[in-house]
Amino acid sequence: MTLVYRSYDQNALDRQYDQATLVPNAPEFVSDWLDRSQRARGALEHIDDIAYGVHPDERLDVYPGAARGGAALVLFHGGAWRAM
Repeated sequence: MTLVYRSYDQNALDRQYDQATLVPNAPEFVSDWLDRSQRARGALEHIDDIAYGVHPDERLDVYPGAARGGAALVLFHGGAWRAM
């Protein structure tokens, strides 16, 4: 076994990035997330797939607030993005 990070070999480290191996009811969370995301896209103004880099995966969606000049929330999500 070759360790790649602390006490993890590559397979063990990969499992840490796959919540399905850590959360027994992960499909319920995914289903709920997909449902709420679809409702948000239907209800909120948004601009999809804005490029922030040259790679096709370097894209983001923007949901502007109702008040011009208001605060912004930026969410950088890590890990579970690999699942979808």
